[in-house]
Amino acid sequence: MKPILDISYYQSPDSIDYDLMSAAISGVIIRAAYGSGVPNRWQGADITFERHYAEFTKRGVPVGAYQFITEYQPLAEQVGVAMNAINGKTLKLGFWADVELENNAEPLTKSTVDQYLMALDEVVTGIYTSKVQWQRIMGSTPY
Repeated sequence: MKPILDISYYQSPDSIDYDLMSAAISGVIIRAAYGSGVPNRWQGADITFERHYAEFTKRGVPVGAYQFITEYQPLAEQVGVAMNAINGKTLKLGFWADVELENNAEPLTKSTVDQYLMALDEVVTGIYTSKVQWQRIMGSTPY
């Protein structure tokens, strides 16, 4: 099996050879949103989400999406941004909640993660995290 990639704003669409990349992967999970927007950069969905989605789906690559959850943005806004971003999209690899601590920001809490997962219970396929990040945020809650 070929790898499945995680891709976002940090991989500029203008610097990607989508034909070459698509031939080398089994699927791609695209960041749909970073909270409800990246402070001092943009509001709403990841500004590369639509382009990455269009390029990979045009080439038949199975696509999924994820949202990086933040503590310092209203949860309802984050949920709304995610739902707007993925509305009408075919996500063969599902929709994932990215549960991590953000550098130099208010730490994500168990309460926020629990509320997010309850709000998107019918949408979230799974959790995208590491064991260490999960334990720092969720304590002894089984991952």
